[in-house]
Amino acid sequence: MLRFPQKVTFILCMVICSLLLIGFLSQMLKFYIFDGHEGPWWIERLIRLVDLDRENNLPTWYSSTALFASSVLAGLIGWTKQHEGESYAKHWLTLAGIFLLLSADEAASIHEKTSVIAEKLLERAGLMSDYFYYGWVVFGIGAVMIVGSVYLKFLIDLPKETRLWFLFAGFLFAGGAIGPELLEGKIFAVENKVNVTFALLVVVEEGMEMFGVMVFIYAALSFMSHENMRRSLLRLHHDAVGWLEPDHPSFLSSPPPFGRQENTSNHSVPRSETAASQHEKM
Repeated sequence: MLRFPQKVTFILCMVICSLLLIGFLSQMLKFYIFDGHEGPWWIERLIRLVDLDRENNLPTWYSSTALFASSVLAGLIGWTKQHEGESYAKHWLTLAGIFLLLSADEAASIHEKTSVIAEKLLERAGLMSDYFYYGWVVFGIGAVMIVGSVYLKFLIDLPKETRLWFLFAGFLFAGGAIGPELLEGKIFAVENKVNVTFALLVVVEEGMEMFGVMVFIYAALSFMSHENMRRSLLRLHHDAVGWLEPDHPSFLSSPPPFGRQENTSNHSVPRSETAASQHEKM
């Protein structure tokens, strides 16, 4: 029987495979049926809806949502570790911020607006190349190097299984975002148009990014399912809510932080005292 992280990963995998397959078929339809054009208007609308190289469509919406979910998971882990006074809480919270920025970038294509700046810097340095047609890649490479160096000790101190999954996720996401983009830039700089090879590279690029985020989500959920992490999350929930019923399945053996207070306002008065007061009135 699949555990929760595996169930979530299976669903995400099915969604990703569907998006990639539909996106691939739409490009094959475009290049081999309509000779590089998008065909009738209704076909054009459908292709744009699933085109992996366009914005404001289904693949973009999924990618942005998955990155936001990664931000929430990293933030929850960081918040829990901060509450417990454990190490690396700031690393987790910063990671949550990075994923949040990536989610916003995926939705708004912020990184593409930096290409002009990167191209000017490359021209001044004499490093301009067809591979850097999409200049933002330079900033992407720099960001990967900075994040990798800052998070090196963090990765080393993670549990072995989590560390390997995180490294695999980072390789897929960063490799997909930068590697195929360099080749796409070369193709577009030389031919000045999108061809079949370019379209296939886009499928590889988006697929690696999507699967990279999926692997991170699986690793984060698996990390949260460990016994110590579960207890920390329960304690955080306990303090946030303020109380938990003793018979609740997630109740911890420790008492509530402020103790259980009995409500004495509705306590019944002993019959003897009631009878005495009535006798005095008489």
